[in-house]
Amino acid sequence: MPLRIAIIGCGVAGSVLAGMLAGQPGIAITCFEKTGLGDQSEAGTGLNVGPNAIKALSLTNPALAEAVRAASYDWARWKVCLTDGSIVFDFAITELADQSGIRVRWSELYRVLRAPVQHMVRFGTTVTACDYDPHQRGKLVVESIDADGIAHKDTGFDMVVVTDGRYSALRPQFGGEWAPRHIGVTIYRLLVDDTSGGLINDYGWWFNGAKRLLAFRVPDNKVYIAGSFPMKPGADIPADQQTPDALAAHYLPASGTACPEVQWMVDQLVMRHTHIHWARLQESPVLFKDPAGHVLFLGDSAHGMVPTLGQGASQSMEDACVAGSIILRSEGLPAPQITQAIAVAREARLRFVMDLSTDATAAMLSGADGRAEMARLRTPDYQLQFKRLWSDVHLG
Repeated sequence: MPLRIAIIGCGVAGSVLAGMLAGQPGIAITCFEKTGLGDQSEAGTGLNVGPNAIKALSLTNPALAEAVRAASYDWARWKVCLTDGSIVFDFAITELADQSGIRVRWSELYRVLRAPVQHMVRFGTTVTACDYDPHQRGKLVVESIDADGIAHKDTGFDMVVVTDGRYSALRPQFGGEWAPRHIGVTIYRLLVDDTSGGLINDYGWWFNGAKRLLAFRVPDNKVYIAGSFPMKPGADIPADQQTPDALAAHYLPASGTACPEVQWMVDQLVMRHTHIHWARLQESPVLFKDPAGHVLFLGDSAHGMVPTLGQGASQSMEDACVAGSIILRSEGLPAPQITQAIAVAREARLRFVMDLSTDATAAMLSGADGRAEMARLRTPDYQLQFKRLWSDVHLG
């Protein structure tokens, strides 16, 4: 009998995993995705994906890795400045990694990752219930409603892979309730047409004290802008800090003159402030499987993390590559042994990545000196940690 696997959520982790397992002997896959075919969300606007994720994808699915690169720009440098233009550091990613990362639009990443598996995904389908089957020991049932409003009940799954995101509806059911850890930073994002005249290209940060702007260019002549400023952990985002005047004041340096890059970004934020997406930085506890071992969590469902180092989508890719590799070489093993092996292979890596990401966020906390905190990341100790982050990729 084949190992029957349900994948709930066809985002980054779900799509990559489905692509690895599709058509493999002894494995039967069913994928559920609530968005419609071709409906690639722009909510995330743009993202940078670390060289570690591209390395993992290249090792497991070289053709898909090439397709992802073709839809992206290289993330080749990381430049950090003050908002007056003073440079804190500027270095090539390949100093610490085997290859560059990528800069891409969320919509394009989803399109490329889903293309090879779209024939096997039930798009427009909402999972309404999932639980262990009381009539079949160790089997799971998935209930859903398709795009036409027709209800379905699929039984006999040996494993359910939950990849439905940070706000997973299934994680509390199978993994217990949990409370997010709020970091004390507001973050917001915006995708705009590139009218900068070449001011914005590769990955850059600009600090005014603890307040940061981030920007990089992505395909289709767009620039992704993200900003942040400190706030009280767990509180609502202050409304008076979201106004056009406040957005402009956040990044005005002591000299009173912002560098051209920062001035262009501030102008975009002010003109398009009603289109900004706002959020609070927070983390969720790491959890890869349920106690019985038949439910596997991957991506943001397993470890919502701060996006400071661009490792959210990156670790989702790593998760899928490791999980797929272990599943493919676990023929005949019961699901609990497989999920346990995946959890063991990923937990220490995830805790390291989350700790480093949170540590890098110190520059954005209340009272922080962005220049000093960022300079710390170029010390030998931190260089070794970034090399471990970007280059030390293992498939379990």
